[in-house]
Amino acid sequence: MSKENYKLEDFIQLDDPQTDSMKDLVKFYLQYRYYDRAISVLEMLLAMDYQDVATRLILAQTYLIIGTSWNGEEILEPLLNKDPAHPDALVLLARIYIAQGKHSEAARILNEVVDADPKGATRAGRRARTVAASVLDGKSTETRV
Repeated sequence: MSKENYKLEDFIQLDDPQTDSMKDLVKFYLQYRYYDRAISVLEMLLAMDYQDVATRLILAQTYLIIGTSWNGEEILEPLLNKDPAHPDALVLLARIYIAQGKHSEAARILNEVVDADPKGATRAGRRARTVAASVLDGKSTETRV
């Protein structure tokens, strides 16, 4: 096999127990606030499975925690392009916008989530109400949550 015919999969062959070990490592790093290390492992996991929604959400949230919200926004973009109404991603994007001072945009997004779940039956719906009430109160005239 020539050098040009090698693929990434030829070098990285992780089975589920190894991937689970990496996810456990992420949990440990996040628990003890080793955010830079957690981001490194999350980025590896995302590179191995670009479609993994949970990894993408955790990575975006970790970027928000360390103050690089623009990275979190970039991480959420492919997910929201694929599913523009993903409630967890929308609430996280609203939190990112709040961190960036974009309160009107955050209020619009939170209202979308609340409109999709008027009774607060889902975690995302309840989280949208909580974020709006705790952070946006009085900062945007467009907030109706």
